Amino acid sequence: MVKGTAWLNKNLLTSSQDQNPRNVQAFTKKERIKMRNVIIKNITDKADQAARDWEKTRDPKYREEWYKLVKEAAQHIPKKGVDIYPK
Repeated sequence: MVKGTAWLNKNLLTSSQDQNPRNVQAFTKKERIKMRNVIIKNITDKADQAARDWEKTRDPKYREEWYKLVKEAAQHIPKKGVDIYPK
């Protein structure tokens, strides 16, 4: 170890800002919201494709797939009164 770098190893992962529980909770909430938005985006993209396929072919399987995807997306949308936008 190089002389004068002992503080680096000791304090590298333990800064007071990183250890603040409020910061950890805010980070975790933002990550959950971000992940939920990605899931909803993926589902709606699939539902959009199913709708386009149904318009082209009028095949009932695409219509059923669309309804199934819409129900799945509805499960991931937060209930009323829940803050969906991180601060």
